[in-house]
Amino acid sequence: MKSQKLNLYFGLVVILIGMTALLFNVRIIEFNFEFFVAIVLLFVGYFLVRSYQTNKSIGHLIPSIICLLFALMLLTRVFLDIPVGVLWASLFWCGTISFGLVYQRNNNNWWAIIPAGVLFTLGTTIITSVYDLLDNDMEVVVLFLGFGLTFFTLWSIRNTENKLNWAIFPAIAQLLLTFFLFFNSWPGLNRRWIFPAVFIAMGIILIFISLKNMNKTKKNEKNGITEKSS
Repeated sequence: MKSQKLNLYFGLVVILIGMTALLFNVRIIEFNFEFFVAIVLLFVGYFLVRSYQTNKSIGHLIPSIICLLFALMLLTRVFLDIPVGVLWASLFWCGTISFGLVYQRNNNNWWAIIPAGVLFTLGTTIITSVYDLLDNDMEVVVLFLGFGLTFFTLWSIRNTENKLNWAIFPAIAQLLLTFFLFFNSWPGLNRRWIFPAVFIAMGIILIFISLKNMNKTKKNEKNGITEKSS
């Protein structure tokens, strides 16, 4: 039964390709490579969705979403003539949605937050560049800010199952680098104070986190002693 359905879908695809080629040959429609790629991606995405419905594999879910959303973006570009940069940003955001769904499907897939955050940041940076929303220096600030917030988000979801305490260190490093780059590009600011201020702030944050963890450890040990005595 499955093979019969597959042959049916394949036959429909062949007919559609033949009809499209006929319309090109009689010049009813003009050939457009992006339109052709969009159609192919729509079919690939459709078959991947059908496969995901059968085996529930993440390996089919992520590429299916990317194919379908990128196909829609290509069709939008064909009919609305949007800039190429917007198309790439849209592709990165499609990846963000895909990895976000992976994490939503299973919270143990915490690793999906990293590519989701990175792709979202890259897409946002491209948009700011395409439409000249920020200076080049500030685009770098946005880039490191996105990376820092990604690891901070990862640290914020830590629990007993997901040992993600380590994520605070790359988060702090990149956020401090963000502040350094931001203030370094600020006109009229005395730059000789920036480097020491960044290290002082980093030390304060690390001491705060250490004290917080120490208090938490002492509290857990105290609760453990209380349980044993009872």
